[in-house]
Amino acid sequence: MQQMSHSLLVKSADKEAAGSYRLEYYSPKEARKKGVKMFWVTLGAAIFSIALPGVHFVSVPLGILASPLVGVYFYKTRKDAAKSMTADFVCPECQAKNHVAASSITAYYASQCAECGRDLRLTPL
Repeated sequence: MQQMSHSLLVKSADKEAAGSYRLEYYSPKEARKKGVKMFWVTLGAAIFSIALPGVHFVSVPLGILASPLVGVYFYKTRKDAAKSMTADFVCPECQAKNHVAASSITAYYASQCAECGRDLRLTPL
């Protein structure tokens, strides 16, 4: 799992401060593991659908055909993709140190200062 550090702009109502954030990336091993897991989940759903009368004539063949495609899709979308973000910065208002962790990667993050409780907008640069 590799990490890269980047700059971050922290804004409160009328003040700004700088900080840094790190992106954590999926390793090829994690991506492969997720792809294989989703392959087996899709194949298992297809096999489970044998018990559904009428529907199984379509769901079993489609599930068997789709399972490798689903596995490859999950592998390719995870390979070298950003997994999570952690940021360290000081509050522009009270100068308190803050640490934020987010599991999704977005254009900006909304947070609150741990000391003064002011709303902060974190924007990656």
